[in-house]
Amino acid sequence: MNLLSRREVIPVKERNSLEKRLYKKISHFNFGTQSIIDPYLGKQMNRITIDGKIVLPWEELEKCIEKFYALSKADGARKLYHQIKEHYFGIGEPMIQRYISNNDMQRQKRPLFSNKAPLIPVDAKKPMERHQVDLVDMRKLIVEKDDVSYKYILSTMDVFTRFVWLRPLSDKSSEKVAAKLREIYSEFGNPKILQSDQGSEFKGVVTRLCKDMNIKLIYSSSYHPQSQGKIERSHGTWKDKIRFDLINSKFGGICDWVTNLPSLQSIYNNAIHSSLGISPYECLLGIKPNSVTQKCNFTNTNLEDITIEFANEESNMTFLPSEDCAERMRHIEKVRSQAFNISKKASANMQKNGLSKYPPSEYNIGDEVYVKFIGKDKRVYRGG
Repeated sequence: MNLLSRREVIPVKERNSLEKRLYKKISHFNFGTQSIIDPYLGKQMNRITIDGKIVLPWEELEKCIEKFYALSKADGARKLYHQIKEHYFGIGEPMIQRYISNNDMQRQKRPLFSNKAPLIPVDAKKPMERHQVDLVDMRKLIVEKDDVSYKYILSTMDVFTRFVWLRPLSDKSSEKVAAKLREIYSEFGNPKILQSDQGSEFKGVVTRLCKDMNIKLIYSSSYHPQSQGKIERSHGTWKDKIRFDLINSKFGGICDWVTNLPSLQSIYNNAIHSSLGISPYECLLGIKPNSVTQKCNFTNTNLEDITIEFANEESNMTFLPSEDCAERMRHIEKVRSQAFNISKKASANMQKNGLSKYPPSEYNIGDEVYVKFIGKDKRVYRGG
């Protein structure tokens, strides 16, 4: 009190860090004490004031907000803030909102339902068991190529290995989507399950394709992006590569994401995935990808100097199983087992974090609860 009313002045050299901060704040305001009518108590009191506004002790703040809340008959935080700041200093809108959110009257007037079902990660136990597919809108960066305007990217991911396939699309019709999926699955084989969102582009022709290829097509819940969480997170990774090309294009380059899409796919699949501990490439194929330094560079090579040997019909060529074939299979099994365990641990951590953020509600027999009905009748019913 003496410090705020400036009856006590501590020399600068003797002030601790807290006192220094307090003096710094005091210098910007007109502090003092005066006898003033306190609207909260309804009588004249000796109060600390800042620019003529009352500074309440911490223990009286909630009671003051409660008083104004009752007088206004449950106004919102913004309206209460403007009413209170006319008389008091230091009572912010977030503080008022916290009081309202925890107020029983507000819960009855406008109940909030924060209960959420426990998060269940979408997992697979082996490669090519489950795929997720999604469309990425690229209409802000349209690329013209061979008289075709490419506006979308079809992204397909193997859930177990996190291996992705990226294909450019000129439109998002189900015919174009089905054609690209058939192209991918003709080369790599088809999964048992294909998961997509509720978009119309994944119906019609895509449904018939899945039926022809014996693929079970399932749709994610509407307005629930967590169902497609793995593929959605992969988008952010390779989109950063496109942004990198876009930034470089401003310095004289060309941001041709259609041409660069195979390279983006390769970079993503060859990189170590944090949820696997290995690259998607190695998890799917069982071998490590060749590093950049091992790639052949024919830029300065004369094609005439390259010798190509052909086997003639008279040569006695016999194809025998490799001696380390069994060892290779054991290595693949070991790699995938490690990836499965790491992925399982990551899923468990995700569930744990979800429960800590949205803990399940616990009730006792006889507790009054509010039940939310979804439908035409949106009234809230009280039950016992």
